[in-house]
Amino acid sequence: MYRNLKYLAELMLIVVLVLVSFLACSKDEKGEKLVISLKKKQVQFWFPEGLAEMHQLMAKQAESFYKKTGIQVQISHVGWEEMRNKLRLASDAGNPPDVVEVGFDTPVVYASMGKLKVLDEYVSRDKVDMNDYAKVLVEAGTIEGKTYGIPWIVEDRAIFYRKDIFAAAGIPSPDPNWTWEDLGKIARKINNPPQVYGYAVMAGLNDQDTMCWFEPIMKSYGGDYFDVKYVRSLVNNEGGVKALKIYTDLVKDGVSPKDCISYGREDIDNGFVAGKFAMVQSGPWLMKRLHKDAPQLEGKWEVASMPGAMVNGKYKKYAFSAGCLLIMFDKGSVQNEYAWEWIKYQTSPEMQKQWYELELVMQSKSGMKGVEWKNKADSERLQRVFIPLLDYGEAPPKVVSKQSFGPNGPIPTALQKVIIEGWSAKKAADLAAKMYEDQLKNAIYYPGKRK
Repeated sequence: MYRNLKYLAELMLIVVLVLVSFLACSKDEKGEKLVISLKKKQVQFWFPEGLAEMHQLMAKQAESFYKKTGIQVQISHVGWEEMRNKLRLASDAGNPPDVVEVGFDTPVVYASMGKLKVLDEYVSRDKVDMNDYAKVLVEAGTIEGKTYGIPWIVEDRAIFYRKDIFAAAGIPSPDPNWTWEDLGKIARKINNPPQVYGYAVMAGLNDQDTMCWFEPIMKSYGGDYFDVKYVRSLVNNEGGVKALKIYTDLVKDGVSPKDCISYGREDIDNGFVAGKFAMVQSGPWLMKRLHKDAPQLEGKWEVASMPGAMVNGKYKKYAFSAGCLLIMFDKGSVQNEYAWEWIKYQTSPEMQKQWYELELVMQSKSGMKGVEWKNKADSERLQRVFIPLLDYGEAPPKVVSKQSFGPNGPIPTALQKVIIEGWSAKKAADLAAKMYEDQLKNAIYYPGKRK
């Protein structure tokens, strides 16, 4: 009897192995191998955010997702600084993660190589309303009319100003439709260095935030990195040169200190908290910091909309907007379904509300609806200033080039040529334009072109 049982067990094992082999070699209608149910349902997710609160919430959401779907999420905390190299190496080795949180400049890199899954079929099938998201994020994730990234986090910049300093100088709060010329006049009237500077210019070399700070004034006056056909740069058109001159004149006239050539975001925020700057450009994160680090300033600061410019008799406003998207590497229909379920879960209104309630980031319109931050004044500022400004942002250029300084390198270079070496705004703008146009010459991809 023992022999019979042993023979029967061996026979059953052979049958199972044959069945597994058959299933593994079976193909669906797209010719892809089916992933059998014996394989664990799992999604690899790279999460670059570094704050402990975000890690804790992400772990909690991954657990609730598993209970709901049976799909495990393996979270890897890959920092922003190391993300670019690690992701490229993993992709080149044929082993990228399923889903990655990325910035605006990443989707086009991998989409141009054909490694990302186009998400339109899922968006359409599951009736995802892309109107729930800021237009700038949707544009950043869309390449030649196809959706490669679903918006997740969004942020923008506004002008923080010291109400007490304004009042002492007899200056009213800025009008919502004020201009950069208005900002300059106010800054010069307030200016009392070295105790207080009227406005903080950022001009740090190769600092991503320098581009963030300069872009609003450049685009308000009609300058741009490239024209719509990606033929030439518009950094040195009439509007771009004017913007560069207005911006650097603030330093030349002593309204902003010359050490702005070494500033980063923290230097701007620190200067405002310390009372060194009467006006700065910053994001929602500064509101929380002011409450925490400078309670003595409660009631003495406020937030104003970004300035605009009068161009040919028309008022034009621009606000820098950035954020993060979730992209999916194409790994076949079954694994893609698991990955999409995670993306859909993370970007659902319910999950977006949880992120927004952390008071660390802004989210989709549906995720921000009905949620108030603990500080009522901050909620009012978000509704009055930050959220409306999302309508004035644009996605960055979609260029993949061997000359990979991105959109920030030429701008700090031009600013420093004016501030340090005394170049004219026109000469510096011409240099920046040439750098951008050289980038196009070395481009592997931009809309309408592939190599």
